[in-house]
Amino acid sequence: MTADQTKTMTANNAADHEGEQSAENENVPIRHIQTVRVGCDERGRMRLQLTEAIRAAGLGDSDDVMFRYVPEEVDNLGVVPALGMEESVTSPRDSRTYSVDNAGGRNRLEISEDVLTALDIDIDAVKAGNGPLLDVFAGDRMIAFDKSSAIAVPTDALPDDYEGESENGEVVLHQAQTTTPMMRSWGVTARLTAGIRQAGNGAEDDLGAIKYLPELSDDLGDGIVPAIVTQYGDGRARGDAYSLSRIAANSGKSSSRGFEATIPDDVLDALDLSTDDYEDVPLDDRPPLTVYAGDRIVALGRPGEREVAVSRAQTPSEPAPGLTDIDGIGSELADRLGAAGYETVTDLADATREELLAIDRLGVARADRIMADVTAREQQRGEDR
Repeated sequence: MTADQTKTMTANNAADHEGEQSAENENVPIRHIQTVRVGCDERGRMRLQLTEAIRAAGLGDSDDVMFRYVPEEVDNLGVVPALGMEESVTSPRDSRTYSVDNAGGRNRLEISEDVLTALDIDIDAVKAGNGPLLDVFAGDRMIAFDKSSAIAVPTDALPDDYEGESENGEVVLHQAQTTTPMMRSWGVTARLTAGIRQAGNGAEDDLGAIKYLPELSDDLGDGIVPAIVTQYGDGRARGDAYSLSRIAANSGKSSSRGFEATIPDDVLDALDLSTDDYEDVPLDDRPPLTVYAGDRIVALGRPGEREVAVSRAQTPSEPAPGLTDIDGIGSELADRLGAAGYETVTDLADATREELLAIDRLGVARADRIMADVTAREQQRGEDR
């Protein structure tokens, strides 16, 4: 999305038409931060490495952070929001709320199947190792997810030294990252690690230079400047290409290396930018860039900003009930229910009377008490939404 494609999305369309905003809703500007591929870990959990997005949401320095997904808002907002909070004794404990795992200096978050379903993503494909890319946005104490957006570059517009693969006469580039350039003594540079890695398809160590094509910006529209990435024998730039500098990546692994590239004046001009936007300018005031990537090609653009209306009240102020809060369930029965696959009250809500009676030493009277309490709680929760 480019700057002239800024969208305002609200959860209350009627309020939009009246020019009013519900007092319960808070307008939160969000912008693209990173793009990740959905996959499963060795335990079958769908976990995403969201360090950059969580930091951009202002929660990266907290040790105990939780996010609560609100997948039903996708039709209103165009994205699935996840509301962030610092974990406490009053934090929600339900099937929509997940704690951030910050082991090893990286922030990982499990994504629920409800989120993927809301985005029309095939969960079986994810579990089979064919998960799609997701664009991850961030705003104040929230992140949001959408299917990865893409641009297409016609191959006949690319120079003869382009070595990547195309399909149907074009190369498709997906968003890879958002980066904020910096001013060096020799000019403006940007860290393009995620984009170059995506362009390298696992062979990024062979890439040594980047060749910008600002003359294609007008043809592509939306202020997009493509650049092919190439490998030169001496690792140095030649002609109109610029060498890719290897830098230490912030991954906690000493062997991991990132990529930094010079952004020349003609590219900045095509993006409606200049060195004045970066020289002696505080980090938060520098214009960021969106980086797209395809096979042996990247592209730079200006990220648009979405504004979503969310209700922090969607995050319950009281903890969700646990199994032992249900009438008729003590700690011993809770353990037996958990062993049978009923680990939460939400799990119990999907159980039939016959399934409960199949639990060892669970009689008819107690099963009826449990089902009555669970049903009443689910009805109350539906009224509170």
